Amino acid sequence: MNNNYITTPDKNRTIKSLDLNNSENHMYMIEQSFGLVHKMRWNNSIFNTEEFVYTGRLHKGKLTFATGKDLKVVVPRRGKFNYGFALEGIAKDIFKVRNSLNIYNKFENRTFSYINPNSYLEFIGDPFVEYSLYVRIYEDCFGIKNSRWAVIYAQYPNEDEKYKMNDGQY
Repeated sequence: MNNNYITTPDKNRTIKSLDLNNSENHMYMIEQSFGLVHKMRWNNSIFNTEEFVYTGRLHKGKLTFATGKDLKVVVPRRGKFNYGFALEGIAKDIFKVRNSLNIYNKFENRTFSYINPNSYLEFIGDPFVEYSLYVRIYEDCFGIKNSRWAVIYAQYPNEDEKYKMNDGQY
């Protein structure tokens, strides 16, 4: 039996159950190949959209972002065309979007991954390194709430974040 564990921003606490009350107001990152669920923290984005943040380690394998009642809304949603991921920062080095059309834009230094129903996001980075992930969800140009694009910006945590995460120890 595969136990799903949820990690919280408080690294000293791991819980074994998931309270889905008000889950539609939160974003969760699911490590499908390892059975972990991470609740992402909401961040006030400079891009005028919702942004969710996770700082920590990940296991190699398939990842999914989910929200909504019972976590049944997978982000980005799948559609007929123009849905996908944009990988920014070091995200383009630590993630691959499989079974998709991947286009690197040298000018913007980001990868656009146009997805289809068989596409999936895979973490290929170092599982022993902590990363900070910032995930923004975008709708279509007409304002229809359809979660078409998930932009993932990744970086190494800065020294201040490392200091806070280690109880004041470098």
